[in-house]
Amino acid sequence: MRTGYEGLGPHKMMISDVVRTASYRKAIFEIVRRGDVVADIGTGVGILAFFACQAGASRVYAIEASDIIEVAKQARVGGLEKRVTFIKSFSEMAKLPEKVDVIISEIIGTFAVEENILAVISDARKRFLKDNGILIPSSIKMMIVPVESFDLYKEIEFWSEDIYGIDFSSIHKMAANNRYIKSLDPGYFLSKPLSINSIDFYTVESKDLYINNMVSFTIERAGVLHGFGGWFEANLSKSITLSTAPPNPTTSWKNVFFPVEKPVDVESGDSVVIRMEVNPIGIDFVWNWDVDVLSKEGNKKAQFSHSTLQGSPHSDEGFPAGLISCLSEESQP
Repeated sequence: MRTGYEGLGPHKMMISDVVRTASYRKAIFEIVRRGDVVADIGTGVGILAFFACQAGASRVYAIEASDIIEVAKQARVGGLEKRVTFIKSFSEMAKLPEKVDVIISEIIGTFAVEENILAVISDARKRFLKDNGILIPSSIKMMIVPVESFDLYKEIEFWSEDIYGIDFSSIHKMAANNRYIKSLDPGYFLSKPLSINSIDFYTVESKDLYINNMVSFTIERAGVLHGFGGWFEANLSKSITLSTAPPNPTTSWKNVFFPVEKPVDVESGDSVVIRMEVNPIGIDFVWNWDVDVLSKEGNKKAQFSHSTLQGSPHSDEGFPAGLISCLSEESQP
């Protein structure tokens, strides 16, 4: 069973991410009590499961679908590894012999939901967690902000440049219908960031897997709207929030950039409205973002409709769909 996480590289990157790993360790030591039974979903090389043992857990069920679980089985934690039961399975297919006091999961995507965390946690909470059990994380916010960044927009403008005398300008629209994994800077912001979606993992249900939300921004400085930047804030415990917001140190997740098809000049007082839909399709997600730009007098300056369904080539001859989206996203764990 292949998941894309079999190699050591992504796991080394995640463990080396001090923001990620230290935040989870602090939260686990804050929450897990001596004698607790714990489930770690997507355990990878097992580091969060071993943190739970160090915090006092009597038993940990470490669930992992990929072959990287064999690395976790070889780790030694001063004998504490004997408390860990490794289960090679997707969480939704796994069965545990008992309910647990704590569920730990770090299956968070760059913009929160890409690793199917909503479906996984909804299922695990119902089947694995005791009535008074605790989830790590307990909730997550998806934050978004309109941005001006000529550097980020080079990803789209690249296709309109002279490329060895070949005209690829027709690709511009396709490129503008992709999302890009990048690092953001607060200097890009044209407004204050807002939450476009907030998820409580104690109450999330399958019907909540389809996100359809709208948020309106008031532009605070003159500039050029190139698109929107996004990140997440995950509540791991009462005192620990894991945030990938700039200017926090860049994490293994980085941030996400949603472009608009054409840059728009904006002035202080203008309004920018974005409606975002996220629809799970099989093991993937379709991202749709519709944008309206209004002057401070209320006149429409621009309107765009984007979808990652339009971000890949499609052909009756079987051209490999997904080429552009693969090119657009940098390697990430």
